[in-house]
Amino acid sequence: MERMTPERLRRAKDELFRALQTKTQLRQFLQIAHDATGLQFSLCSSSFAVLATCPDIDDEKNLVTSGGRQFVRFGVTLEMDEKRHVKRLLESTRPSVSTDPRFPCPILFQSIRINQAMVAYIFSPGRPEGFFPEELDLVEYLSQVLSIEMQKQDFFATESGVKYEYFLSELLEGRLKGDQFAVQRLRQLKIQPQRYYFLAEFTFDDVSTRPSGSYFFDQLQAMFPGCLVGIVHGRMCMLLPRSGIAPLSDQEAVALGKFLEFNQMRAAFSYRFTSLTMARYAWEQTKAALEALPKGERLGGYARSHLFHLFSRAGDAEHLRTMIHPDIELLRRYDGEHDSHYMDTIRAFLQENRSSARAAAALFIHKSTFFFRMGKISELVGTDLMHDGERLFDYEFSFRLLDYLERFSGDYEEREETV
Repeated sequence: MERMTPERLRRAKDELFRALQTKTQLRQFLQIAHDATGLQFSLCSSSFAVLATCPDIDDEKNLVTSGGRQFVRFGVTLEMDEKRHVKRLLESTRPSVSTDPRFPCPILFQSIRINQAMVAYIFSPGRPEGFFPEELDLVEYLSQVLSIEMQKQDFFATESGVKYEYFLSELLEGRLKGDQFAVQRLRQLKIQPQRYYFLAEFTFDDVSTRPSGSYFFDQLQAMFPGCLVGIVHGRMCMLLPRSGIAPLSDQEAVALGKFLEFNQMRAAFSYRFTSLTMARYAWEQTKAALEALPKGERLGGYARSHLFHLFSRAGDAEHLRTMIHPDIELLRRYDGEHDSHYMDTIRAFLQENRSSARAAAALFIHKSTFFFRMGKISELVGTDLMHDGERLFDYEFSFRLLDYLERFSGDYEEREETV
């Protein structure tokens, strides 16, 4: 192809600028640059996912496909580090031309930045005669145009989260196929894989608040070195690799609690999981845990709300009421007629891990009074509750269901009395 003239450079820049005014796919911007230069271009995120190419390429040596999307191979990213390509991308806003034994011609890298942070890069394998100055000028202009377009498309929510947001999005949407592949992608981001993982989600008391700048991300990464924080579909998430089975140490729990209180935020953690590909289910868990977090509390977990999550998927409120053990309704009506407090007695016994002494203390009654009540309750329901673990489990399940109905479907007792 003939060397680019200043006039052709001007026309190409004009065409790129006009493309910003319309709804344009990322590949179309690369197409404009390709048509003007004849060069092959690839656009990759900072987490090494291929966002667009022009022309289409089939490079199994350097790329791997997962979930219908291409990614730069793990070994290639290690070589990019060794050859200092990544370092130059992070340090320079200008096109970087260098050599690489994997390619027969000089290659080109150009960073794309949002608020000074590198969010993606352009790559071209070049050609024997190298790159002309006008082409380098066009590539730099292309990076500026793509930065604007990616901000328009809300590719990245904040300047601090950009390093991880694309990876988190791929992970939480279930597009990374196979745990080994997901772990390799994690290593590409310089995050050390661990035996266990937790997902946390954060919300603000003022729902109109959106994270701005790097403050929230920097604070969380300072508290939890090795975590990944970003915004996915408007939800602020953190992937937390852990070597142990607990998401937080006592000290971390105190620090996080103060952070949440100071910033008027709430947070909830998922169950732990060992396979990164299970993160999409953990994402559902964090949402359910936040919804079930009692008013006034700032930190919760799925361990406390998994039954609420189950109930929310089981059907409408009327259907759920049919799952409450009939003994509970019997005791409720008996309490209403005799002021006997049997429902409170059973609930206290269950809440105090079936300890008679602790249940009596919680109810502010003598142990003999507690045993008297339990005997009367056993007569009413036809079983010795002190030795019927299965029935007690049914009652505990029913109380959890009652709590859910009272919180999310109105006051159960009030509506039952109108029946």
